[in-house]
Amino acid sequence: MGRPSKFSQALAEKICARIADRESLRSICRDEDMPAKSTVLSWLADEDKAAFRARYALAREIMADSFVDEMVEIADNSSDDWIEKKNASWSASATRQPAPVRSTASAWRRPRPPNRPPETHWKRDPIL
Repeated sequence: MGRPSKFSQALAEKICARIADRESLRSICRDEDMPAKSTVLSWLADEDKAAFRARYALAREIMADSFVDEMVEIADNSSDDWIEKKNASWSASATRQPAPVRSTASAWRRPRPPNRPPETHWKRDPIL
């Protein structure tokens, strides 16, 4: 039996439920009992299937919300964070060296000859 290509509400519900459970459309469409990704995308573009498009958009929002929730949990969880002290007199300010600054802003300047107004184009100085 081939892949389904005819739209059905039951198939649309399965797709949206799996997306809401954080499964990608690409992964869903790899299953033999699911339509090809191009078929689902054509359903989404079809004006007659506006209800499916709305349900799909809601499933994507749910998916995004769950990813954001997981990111916040990971950021807030400090149980796996660690700092290794090499010696007792260690302090962050004592070992910290200023990061090298490389700015190209100083490499750009407007040429200003002594007796002429500033030119309308920029001239680049070589970066040292």
